[in-house]
Amino acid sequence: MITETQAKASRAGGKFQDKTRIRFMLEKMLVLKDNDMQRVLGYDPEPVEKLRKLQRALAVDWWSSGVLMYELFTVNGEKNFGVSMGHELLAEPFRMQAMELFGMGGMETVECLVRSGWAWSRWVRSRLCVESVGAESVCEESVDVESVDVESVRAESDRGHIPQQLLKELLGDSMALEAEQVQRMNQPAHLSWEMEQQSEASSRIAQELQGASFALQESSIEYTELKEENQQLRKEMEELRLQLLQEKDTNQEWETFTEELVKELEQLRHEVDTLKADRALQMLELEWQLQKEKDNSQNLENINKELLKDLKQVLDAVDTLQVKAPQLDPSLLASKNQEAAKEREWEELYELLEQLIQVHEALRQDHACLGALHDQLSGQYQALVEEHSRHKTLLRPSLEMASKAFRRREEGKQEGEGTVLDAYESKDTAPRSELT
Repeated sequence: MITETQAKASRAGGKFQDKTRIRFMLEKMLVLKDNDMQRVLGYDPEPVEKLRKLQRALAVDWWSSGVLMYELFTVNGEKNFGVSMGHELLAEPFRMQAMELFGMGGMETVECLVRSGWAWSRWVRSRLCVESVGAESVCEESVDVESVDVESVRAESDRGHIPQQLLKELLGDSMALEAEQVQRMNQPAHLSWEMEQQSEASSRIAQELQGASFALQESSIEYTELKEENQQLRKEMEELRLQLLQEKDTNQEWETFTEELVKELEQLRHEVDTLKADRALQMLELEWQLQKEKDNSQNLENINKELLKDLKQVLDAVDTLQVKAPQLDPSLLASKNQEAAKEREWEELYELLEQLIQVHEALRQDHACLGALHDQLSGQYQALVEEHSRHKTLLRPSLEMASKAFRRREEGKQEGEGTVLDAYESKDTAPRSELT
């Protein structure tokens, strides 16, 4: 409504705004510069320059201001609330400038100006009621009103001195009446405004509480999710710890197994070394026995050869003696005795030869048995050597693989413990930071 009224006012008198500015109100005050009202209103010795400063500082369009005051001072419906707004809108600039230019004594001048603005708004109301009047007639009437008001003020000032007490009483009564009217007009509007503000504040608080409840629910859901994740991580940590303990046990078992294998290898090496030493001793003994048997057999053969030669000689001698026996009867008995003795010796020698032959055969059999035993022992030794080499070839890659697997497990265990501990710490600190 105010904007429509301002638009009407601008259409009616927009061309003549320069003639209707603050000059009208200031001219009324400039008329009093040579009158005793100067003393009554409390002006200082140089009011003209300060009023002109005030005129330059306040670039107020009094046509539009009068229209605005008409709309704000109307006593119809919801426009009652505009009284205080219009009063403050018109009075606050004058108060500020009056305080700066005139001091505390300028407040009465400001109130006079505000009341003059009220009269000006009434004149604008009368002007707005006649819409058929043209712009030129409005300008002429405004100029006439200005001249009439200025002349009436001058005539009143020339007629005599107005008492200061009367002015103060009039000003006090008018201010009290206006204050009561403003308070009555502003009370329902102010109450409705307070109710609207309280309803807006309550709705805003309800929205904030609803948002806070939603945020709390979301945070509680996130907290429960994080708590479940934390429990899962703890379970995973326990499982990983159990796996680490199991891996440690398996690693200890592997270590004990490898230690046992190393001990067995050392025992096998020691046994192989002892077998080698025993075989070497046995081989030396067998070679010595074979050499001894060879020597004995060679001696026996030589003895047999000599005995055969002696036997042949004896037989030859016996034959010769048998031929010569008829010729040598006396010596025959002696020769027979000698022959019987020699036969007994030959029998003994023959028995000894048979014994030697038996001993030689036994030695040959022993030699054959020793050769077979030597072959058997050499085969066993070769088998043991092959088994030892096979054990070496089999155990070496298994030991290397076991050592590599053990190292990998240790490295993976350390890395897994580091990653799991970092993840657990990050997941554990995240819900705490969000909750705080």
